[in-house]
Amino acid sequence: HGRVWEFKATNVDKLEVKDSEQENVIEVTYIPLYVEVTLNLRDRKGELIMVNKDKAQLGVLFKPSLDENIHDEESKMYKLVKCEPAELLIKEVPIGSNEDFNVFDVTYEAVYGNISIVYQDIDGNKLKDDETLQLQVGTKYTPKVVICFLFNIIFNKFCNFSSVIKNTD
Repeated sequence: HGRVWEFKATNVDKLEVKDSEQENVIEVTYIPLYVEVTLNLRDRKGELIMVNKDKAQLGVLFKPSLDENIHDEESKMYKLVKCEPAELLIKEVPIGSNEDFNVFDVTYEAVYGNISIVYQDIDGNKLKDDETLQLQVGTKYTPKVVICFLFNIIFNKFCNFSSVIKNTD
């Protein structure tokens, strides 16, 4: 297989032959013939994150240009793991074919980050041990409001309350 080109134009429609060979030149221009390539971006479980389309010249050994990190429609972050196949000879899709041609399966894994929840009063005094949660980067979360009734007039005594952070996913 070789690269496939398609006719674009000539510099003249007709050429009147002259006695000078430098004037007897017709330039014929061809451009690469591109076809669609499908990139199925999946997580490690095989679940589809998104589908991207690209163009590649018919007949070439194509290696897709992949982003090291991607974000889904919810802004969650993933990092590149692998692409199968790594490269592919780009083929013409026969008319009426139901077979998938020029398809890459790209695997990404979720990127996680830690958040810390610090419980303190307005003077910075610790009310409860800090908590750490690990969530996928881009996850939207909202801490649930903690209402603590102080039954003691003395401000250095604190009520007891439990962790009430909720994930809004």
